[in-house]
Amino acid sequence: MSRHLDNRSFVLQLDEQRAWNLTGTNGTEAWLEEFAAVLRLPAGNWDGLPKMTFIRGRAAGPLGSNPPWPPDVSELKVVAEERWEPNHQGLVRFWSRHEGHDLVCELLNSHVRQVAILTMAQALRPVYETAVRSQGLPLHGALVARDGQGVLIAGASGAGKTTCFRRLPAPWKGLSDDEVLVLHRAGRGYFAHPLPTWSCHFASQSKQSWDLTERVSLAAVFFLQQAPCVEVLPMGRARAAAKINTSAREASFWRLRAPEPRENESLSTAVFDNACHIAQAVPVYTLRLDLRGAFWEEIERVLGHL
Repeated sequence: MSRHLDNRSFVLQLDEQRAWNLTGTNGTEAWLEEFAAVLRLPAGNWDGLPKMTFIRGRAAGPLGSNPPWPPDVSELKVVAEERWEPNHQGLVRFWSRHEGHDLVCELLNSHVRQVAILTMAQALRPVYETAVRSQGLPLHGALVARDGQGVLIAGASGAGKTTCFRRLPAPWKGLSDDEVLVLHRAGRGYFAHPLPTWSCHFASQSKQSWDLTERVSLAAVFFLQQAPCVEVLPMGRARAAAKINTSAREASFWRLRAPEPRENESLSTAVFDNACHIAQAVPVYTLRLDLRGAFWEEIERVLGHL
């Protein structure tokens, strides 16, 4: 595959099978530069990759997922002539064809800082859908790693994920504290990629970034439960699948809407099926802790026995 340096385009590559060239146009260049900086994407344009082109709609549009704003006919002339189909995702609208994998992502025309960040989060929809269509999932949790082994620390909001993430000592490495992308690689198991905590960028021009292309083998999943003492309990597969399914829905429910109810049903079924696959392939535990003890020692003990 030929690779060309192009400072106006960026490459989002998860692995050998899942990659896109990202290109900005019509006033989205600065937006794309920041998007790429948050995800640490390299500049370039690789031959043979599907293309995702970002444009800014002309109309201001509603702030929310109400009926979509009118399309910018001048910018969307090509997709209209070639009968591309729209998929509305709140603040962004994707255009695609049945044949081919190229996409046009139309951004809501707004200069509000929070809207710009939310459009970045929603622009990852193709990444989420690609994962779900190939036995992977986005999950709500913190991703940490040690000696090349990735661990997902999950739980409901307020369970203590962020506290655990911040308390881990070296040589533990924290990769993300809010969302994780789990991908399946045939014959090699499951790998986890860090996803951004987008809210960090709401208030100011934060420089915090996450390397979406970094991956670690997913060794275990721990669901938090607050208790007087630290304890690790193996979780049955049925309960583990249900917990993983819930975690996936928390991470993706507003990013995986489809134009047709039948397609939404198909995505929901795939999410549940993938949760079952992950629960069968990756050990899942309940981690009981009081957030003050050395809980990582129990995680290390479990990893040592895997």
